[in-house]
Amino acid sequence: MKTKIFALENYFFYIPPIFQSLFQKAQSADCILKFLPLFIEDFFAEKTASPPPPCFRKLKNGDWTSEDSYQTESPWVNKEQKIFIGEKTKIEPGALIKNRVIVLGKGEIRQGAYLREESVLGEHCVIGHTTETKACLFLEHGEAGHFNYVGNSVLGAYVNLGAGTKLANLEFRTTKEKKEEIFPEISFSIQGEKIPSGFHKFGSVVGEGCEIGCNAVLAPGCFLGSESRVTPNLFLKKGYYPPKSFLALL
Repeated sequence: MKTKIFALENYFFYIPPIFQSLFQKAQSADCILKFLPLFIEDFFAEKTASPPPPCFRKLKNGDWTSEDSYQTESPWVNKEQKIFIGEKTKIEPGALIKNRVIVLGKGEIRQGAYLREESVLGEHCVIGHTTETKACLFLEHGEAGHFNYVGNSVLGAYVNLGAGTKLANLEFRTTKEKKEEIFPEISFSIQGEKIPSGFHKFGSVVGEGCEIGCNAVLAPGCFLGSESRVTPNLFLKKGYYPPKSFLALL
């Protein structure tokens, strides 16, 4: 049953060629994030360094921020910090980018976007105003345009996150756990069975073509099958939702 639920065909019709080796290693939807760090290492192994776009300025802590609007003409490769911004990427002022970030190009990084470590964006993706990404993968044509949080998650092609959508990646902790900086392992809940994830932080796997309504929140450990719909203001519990699910407030 576990194999069937996490089967890649429940979530992804199209995997861009650049990500096919990653998915071949992962074999199942619950393991994609495990191999994301290795994908980043391999991606930069044969790249040649190039200067940053003129809109970017390096901060004292090593992060990069955009000070003006700009569309890249050629890729920026920072091999030391493992930052890649592809050609024809539209960048707006106030975007902040940390280490180990890949933006394949032809998309938008809008004002106030915050791209944290191990954010990997396929072509034609939009990271919008005050949207934060961390340790996540957008395959292609993914849109998180307004006030979104995407943590430790995988989004298939043509996924749209409505304004205010949050893909949470951390469960409640006790006061003792907070004081001792303990992060319990996230478990998946599949048909009443708890399955260890191997991660202390894990968000959601959102299948190709899904639409998430404004201000929806997906709990850590959601597996949303392709072409599903989540209506606005819904809290989605952890678990598996088959392709073409329609999830609404009762």
